[in-house]
Amino acid sequence: MAIRSTVLPWTPEVASLAQPFYAAEAPEIPGVPIGINMKTRKVVNFDPWLLQSMSIINSCRGTVLGEKNHGKSTILKILMIRLASLGAGRETMRGLINNHKPEENEGEYTRLSEGFFESYEYRLATHKVNYIDQAMGLTPSDTLEAALAVAEFVGRDPLVGYLPFAMQLAVNTLIKMGAVHVTPMKLEAELFRLDKYHIDEFFETSNNLLMESVHVRQLEENELAAAGGYEPRDLIAETRLMLDRPTNLPLHEIQNAGAHCASLLAQTRGGAFGELFGDGESMSDVLTQDVVTLDWTGVPDRAKALLRTVLRIVRASSAARGDWRFIPHISLQDELSQSMEDPVFAKWAAFDSKIARALYELELSSTHRYDDFRKGGVGSQLYGYGQSVINDNSFTLLGRQADEESVLDEVQQRHHLSTTDRRWLTRNPRFCFGLCLGDQKMIPLRVFVTPMELEYIQTSGATNRMLDRLPVMQSPQVLDRLRRKNGVELVGVGDVS
Repeated sequence: MAIRSTVLPWTPEVASLAQPFYAAEAPEIPGVPIGINMKTRKVVNFDPWLLQSMSIINSCRGTVLGEKNHGKSTILKILMIRLASLGAGRETMRGLINNHKPEENEGEYTRLSEGFFESYEYRLATHKVNYIDQAMGLTPSDTLEAALAVAEFVGRDPLVGYLPFAMQLAVNTLIKMGAVHVTPMKLEAELFRLDKYHIDEFFETSNNLLMESVHVRQLEENELAAAGGYEPRDLIAETRLMLDRPTNLPLHEIQNAGAHCASLLAQTRGGAFGELFGDGESMSDVLTQDVVTLDWTGVPDRAKALLRTVLRIVRASSAARGDWRFIPHISLQDELSQSMEDPVFAKWAAFDSKIARALYELELSSTHRYDDFRKGGVGSQLYGYGQSVINDNSFTLLGRQADEESVLDEVQQRHHLSTTDRRWLTRNPRFCFGLCLGDQKMIPLRVFVTPMELEYIQTSGATNRMLDRLPVMQSPQVLDRLRRKNGVELVGVGDVS
């Protein structure tokens, strides 16, 4: 029986490059392998947390930019799978996956979340989210901030006059009643029935909190006076003189403001917001899972932007308290730029990008071009929010870029690209990206998958072709065509029996 095989004229060192996660020279930075450097043929390893600790990047916020069908979702999934393994032996790497669009009759990330991470997909369209849920660790000021943000989002304008005060009165009363009572519908009811009792209750609560801090300050004043040999000031008496409640508050105007706020909040329970918001079960249990998958299928665009705003408020609140339960290690924020058209969300997204370096959360988003983050006219506040999000990005994976001067000019200037690299970005092959880390020179990267990963990547573009190791490792038929075209003989290449 004859055994036929192909003999290739390469040394073991060169042949080793056919393996996706092996190179003849050791990688310079530890991490998980994500592909091959197309210039040096070395393995490219990646660990954003280590890179931040080495001050190579400022934070773990990254963006994948590229034209449609270039492989943006594929690289996001590969990074999620491989980077999740960094927690092995130390702690569980907690993750958040946002599933937005269908792929082959399933959610785009369904196989990754359910198959690989064995995570339950949380259908947002069928859940009435409590956006002031106290189980999420919201402080009274956080609760007020969330309620104000929701009202401003619906009204599309900042709350002015007595509107914020009316909201504060209702929130104060609910919190005193107990966490179980802090729900959107009960907040609406409290806003509709504001009266003199709410005002008295608010000032009593405020005054009590103030007096508690004054008593502490009085003890310090007494100690200082005793040490210095002088008579201490009576801070408690001085403060009480200032605590008289205003008698000229226009109750009727406050009641009108409360009714207006209630009508704004009520709009979140239907219409453009579908049935996403209400007095449903707590999201705390969902957001604290090891891997959370939020399925946004069927959620209206306005509702998406509003819930994203609330989740940003929860993140900021958690970070301020040092409560990391609601901040995952890795999150995939695909399609995030779509919500940047709303000024309330854009404001919170810009704020979130400012505190990113303190969160140590790897947040990955993807879009076609930087302009997707910038809405409104140049110089507008909305445009500025988008620009802030872009400027605070610490690393980028550049897929194929549109051959447009304005697009290429910004990418080249922002990432300090050479003319050659700029040209390459308009024709780089599928699943090939330019990895830009901080101010370092761009690394041309070819991404590989393993057969096991291919099962979970799921996208229509991720086929068995991605299992090919390197473009230079061509089939015998291709090599034979090259030989005939160039008139050369490839010594050692042939069939043996």
